[in-house]
Order: sequence, then structure tokens, then C-alpha cells
Amino acid sequence: VYNALEQIFERYDSWYSDLMESRLQGQSIQTLLELSYPLLQSPLVVVGMDFSVIAAVRGEEVMMPRGVFGSTEETYNAITTLKQDKAYSDCLELDGYFYYRAPVDGYNSLCVNIKKYGRTSFRLLMLDLENTQDLSAGFLLQMLAGLIEHALLHNTAPLSREAGRYLCPRGHSFDRAAPGYVHLLPANRKH
Repeated sequence: VYNALEQIFERYDSWYSDLMESRLQGQSIQTLLELSYPLLQSPLVVVGMDFSVIAAVRGEEVMMPRGVFGSTEETYNAITTLKQDKAYSDCLELDGYFYYRAPVDGYNSLCVNIKKYGRTSFRLLMLDLENTQDLSAGFLLQMLAGLIEHALLHNTAPLSREAGRYLCPRGHSFDRAAPGYVHLLPANRKH
């Protein structure tokens, strides 16, 4: 049992380290999703509140074309229905992870709103193709959303190294802890 727990811990720790290294190198949101797919095993999509697809792993082949959802005659009705859905509007104000039951296409999803300057501007979706309504990955999705938020705010530019810390092009400083890790998330979003 101990070995099994240790393997699980190592798998999640490795994923988290890979995500942090990706951010330190200024890699894209697409890369963050690609690093997360093997662990989460579900399609991942980051969409703007204007319904534009920012990045996707396996999501576009399942439910949507690349680009703006409503940009085709085929998707126009689905987008119009979403815009008029009260549950969709109510979700804009939510913090943390939540489960959204899609009124249109049946592709329900575990979601996290990503805020820019205090306002929901993007959403990370993990599609629930099996309709399991499983919330167990919510914490992991929330961690991933925090890194995506960081990438959006910092334009995915690489961080430069200085003695004991990293600096982003906007002048934000991220201290390196004695064990060697770096926290890129605000203190209230670390764990």
C-alpha cells in the first residue's frame, strides 16, 4: 500500500514540477494542457468568454472546431443558447471548480473560471465525455487554471534568473525556496 501511495505522489509531484518548469521557460498554454492530459485523461480546453478557443488538447476533435465556437453556421445556435442560459451566466461569478451541465451539446464539463483583473475572462474546461460528474480532479484543474492565469497575465514570456529568484518581464519577483522550488502562484492559491 505504501509503495502504491508513493507512486501516486511521485506522479503528481512530477506533473507539478513539469508545469512549473514549463512556466519558468515561458512555454505556452497549449504546452500546459499537453503536460496535463496524460494525468487527467480527459479533453482539456481553454476558452475566452467570447467563445474563442485559446488552447485545446483533444477537445477540438470531440466537440469544437479551432477558433471561435460561434464562427460557423453549425455552431451559431449552440452559442446563442449558451448566451441565453441562466446557469451559464451564473457560472461567470464562480470561484474554484464547478461542474457545468451543458444545455446544448450534452458535453458536460468540470470547469474553473480564469480571471484577469478580477473579472472572468477565460474558462478551463475538462470535458466529461462519460457523464460521470466526478469532481475529484477539481483541485488539480484549479491548480492548472492558476498557472494558465499566470501565463495569460504574463504573456507567457520566459522568466529571467537572478541569484535566488526569478523575474518576469513586468518586474514581478518569484523567490526560489531553499529546496529549489519556485511558487508562481499567489500565496492563497499555492495548495
